[in-house]
Amino acid sequence: MKRFSFTSMHLGYKYCIVLIALLLIFTTTEAQKIYWDDELLSTGTDYYNNNKYLQAEIYLFAYTQRNTNSYQSNSDFKLQIDQALKYCDAHSSTAGAIAMFDLQTTKDANGHRHAVITQLGGAKPTINTNALPASNAALITGKYSCDDGGIYYVTVVNNEVWWFGNSNDKSWADVMHGYISGNEIKATWADVPCCSKMNSGTVTLLINDSESFSIKDQTGGFAGTVWKIILQKEKKASAPKKK
Repeated sequence: MKRFSFTSMHLGYKYCIVLIALLLIFTTTEAQKIYWDDELLSTGTDYYNNNKYLQAEIYLFAYTQRNTNSYQSNSDFKLQIDQALKYCDAHSSTAGAIAMFDLQTTKDANGHRHAVITQLGGAKPTINTNALPASNAALITGKYSCDDGGIYYVTVVNNEVWWFGNSNDKSWADVMHGYISGNEIKATWADVPCCSKMNSGTVTLLINDSESFSIKDQTGGFAGTVWKIILQKEKKASAPKKK
């Protein structure tokens, strides 16, 4: 009977298995936790250094998917992670681990046989945690004011950002969609056809802290330069007393 192993599977099937395992980890009662990018990386690295390769592969793969831009921008670090993932893939099953070693016997001068175990595939790759790319900065979802006279409703989900902005006098409105990479947001924007303006372009924003960001570069004539979250305490109107 032919035996199947994780390492012999098609690459697409492997990714499906990893994603399903990742979903189970993040949705079980004992592990309902939001992982920041650096936590995914540090957790995966800890598992990797402690030879827990299946767990390491799940967290490291999740990091590469969540933090694609900064992961791709550092070629040396990308190579380290890719090699570590390949090593994890080969060692995440018993069959894979055995395949990395070659067992042979040899005779000594007295004719006695001795086992010789040779590790295949070279030394275990290392992950250099002293030169990591910048993790994605945190930005709060909320209502922001801008120096262009507009109010912007900003939504942040993981490293993805959307906004809807409009002016107080309703003379313009626009939408934006982009991704956080390190402390920058790289996005495209366009005016909404409810007003007179119909411009569009790209914008690069710098995240100053979790409650503010500013312009770095833009195309299309975007006017705003600084955004700050509006911290308001809205009091609910008291219900009229019954007579």
